[in-house]
Amino acid sequence: MQLSDTTQAGFHGFEFQPVAGVADGQVYLMANAPSLDGSTAYVLIHEMNGGGSSLLHDKASWNYVPAGQHLGSTIRFGLNGHRIGGPSMDIDRSTGRRRGTLYVIADENPNPADPTLDQGDVVLRLSPDGGTTWSMATLPGLASGKTQFFSMIDVDDNGWIHVAYYQNETGSTNGGVLNADTANVYYTVSSDGGQTWAPHTRVNDPADALDYSDPPADLSAQDYYLIGDYQQIQAGFVAGQRVAYICWSGYDKNRSNIYLNDKRDRVNCTSVTPPLDSDGDGVFDPADNCPTFYNPAQQDSDGNGMGDACQNFPADANVDDTGSSQGRIDGSDLFVLARSFGACQGDAAFDARVDLNPDGCVDGIDLAFMTSVWGLVLP
Repeated sequence: MQLSDTTQAGFHGFEFQPVAGVADGQVYLMANAPSLDGSTAYVLIHEMNGGGSSLLHDKASWNYVPAGQHLGSTIRFGLNGHRIGGPSMDIDRSTGRRRGTLYVIADENPNPADPTLDQGDVVLRLSPDGGTTWSMATLPGLASGKTQFFSMIDVDDNGWIHVAYYQNETGSTNGGVLNADTANVYYTVSSDGGQTWAPHTRVNDPADALDYSDPPADLSAQDYYLIGDYQQIQAGFVAGQRVAYICWSGYDKNRSNIYLNDKRDRVNCTSVTPPLDSDGDGVFDPADNCPTFYNPAQQDSDGNGMGDACQNFPADANVDDTGSSQGRIDGSDLFVLARSFGACQGDAAFDARVDLNPDGCVDGIDLAFMTSVWGLVLP
């Protein structure tokens, strides 16, 4: 099956990246394309089904300005004298509620008209409906005023989103936003579909920082040689422990670049142990005010650092403390929860007493909290 050709009607992008879907024989294809004047880039999403029996072209598309600036008179975008790569795509194959969600990560320029300012941010787009509609957000926690580029993504078997990227650190002109002398590699992770993220962590040793020429050499004869084409992040489990493996292309301008063991660019790899999210609420344990209670809202009414969900639990589950139910979590408490089940704040049936997590709705999480202490006699 031919995916694209050079005619105007038949062109559907280049550098196709396939990602297997969650249905048998389903494959999503992400392609890149430049605008006619080279001022922006396009992402095109296609979908193949039935193992290739059908192909839906251009299911979605959008344009953006890539990180960096044009290199010479070409339409290529680059940083530090080198061209850079394009977006990456992955999918959630977990059995959770975000199964089938597509994610595309790209390096986009927040200041394309002013090369003295930040020249790259990591932007995540997601589609919960098979690539038909997309939302986008810049990754929170990026270092302000610095340029991020060469972002990588992997969605693990539990739906956690792992991201790594390069960041220009210093340079002789404008802090190195466009042309740096030093760059590092960073990692972050989200356990809740990209709503919240762990603190960004540098993964390379200082000795393995990218050491660029500043100002950069003229690499037009080498087509502005790409550094970063070996970058990759993959996450999995080792002996029950979640681990992310990150590989990136290092660079050292001081090497001779003549001998095999003295090339300026070489591949470095490392592993990172992501923080725990023991209760799966999207807030990692070090920052979670109830690390063993599912409470994504992190409500802390008295501001003492302990969340409302766990501060007075299990006593909070004893919502009917009268008669034979006094001091005991039993059917009388469950009856109160049942009358409010499915109700949210603003609904007539909503009862805040049984919103145990609390997130503004009485649902299965609250029921799970109550049943976890069912029959308990309080001291």
